[in-house]
Amino acid sequence: MRRSRVVALSVLLAVLGSVSLATSAQAACSSGTFCGYDAASYVTKMYQISGGSGTTISLADADKDKTTSAHNKTTKYYCGVNEQLFADHTLYEFHPGEDVPSLNSTANNAIDHYDVKNNTGNCVNPI
Repeated sequence: MRRSRVVALSVLLAVLGSVSLATSAQAACSSGTFCGYDAASYVTKMYQISGGSGTTISLADADKDKTTSAHNKTTKYYCGVNEQLFADHTLYEFHPGEDVPSLNSTANNAIDHYDVKNNTGNCVNPI
């Protein structure tokens, strides 16, 4: 009886360890990229992007208005922009190397594309 409990406990720990590793691997963000997640604290990665200064990176329709947390593992500033009818609005300026476990209420679930910049303060129409 004791042996079967030990075996059962070992199997349970192995399964839990696998789940934990899978979650960490899912949330991984490679150096030199920007990653957006559809949950606070980097749980569900939706996209991994990168671009040079002056580029605009549009998100896939399925990923628009869903970003809740992000890793900026680049040397660039990423301006999170919401597309609106008359003018786009920058909702959040992600600094190089910045980790944001939970976006503010203005930017949360509202980013449609990113403008990539070399310097801070270059994001247009900040709210």
